[in-house]
Amino acid sequence: MRETPYENAVESSEWRLERSDNVRHSRSYACCAEPYVYVEFQLVLRRRPTFASHLFVAPSVVLCLVTPAVFALPPAALEKLTLGKLRR
Repeated sequence: MRETPYENAVESSEWRLERSDNVRHSRSYACCAEPYVYVEFQLVLRRRPTFASHLFVAPSVVLCLVTPAVFALPPAALEKLTLGKLRR
């Protein structure tokens, strides 16, 4: 295995490339004179934790803060209908 150079790779805000290896395979078949050559790439990616916090943690915190406001408002308040998406 050889380390794949990835200095031309584009940076991602969600993923970080930990390691990349490549292996060159050559296989000969009875039907063909030339060998069949293919390259196998193995990529090890790691998700950045800040991306997950923006996607999952921040909306959960907002919902947790808004939910008690629905119960704090009087039952006849129109704001409660807007916050909780309830119908009369």
